[in-house]
Amino acid sequence: MLVSQDEKHVEVYSRSTGWVQERFQGDQMIELDQLDLELPLSSIYEGVL
Repeated sequence: MLVSQDEKHVEVYSRSTGWVQERFQGDQMIELDQLDLELPLSSIYEGVL
């Protein structure tokens, strides 16, 4: 997971048969299937941006 410090933007990389990149921005929900976890992008940036 790469988290931008300048804007609300997160990139998540996962690997199954090859590398897959997912991009999240704005008020999207970040889905981390490998961890069985969903979290709002806004929670990462709470109090920062």
